[in-house]
Amino acid sequence: MAERRHGETPPETLERVERGNGMIVNFRRGRGEVFTAACCEWVNSLRLRDNQAEQVTRNVLRRFAG
Repeated sequence: MAERRHGETPPETLERVERGNGMIVNFRRGRGEVFTAACCEWVNSLRLRDNQAEQVTRNVLRRFAG
């Protein structure tokens, strides 16, 4: 990640990408249900084949696509 974003991997660059954050929310509203992944990097995580983002996406699609 450090190399992709910053072109190099010295300790200070590695520290910049050491942590991240995101939020996943799922709740029922009336007869419906809402899911949101409040993270601007979700699509990029899928593009980079991040296994956790892929698994959550599979789970959501299974649940909401029937």
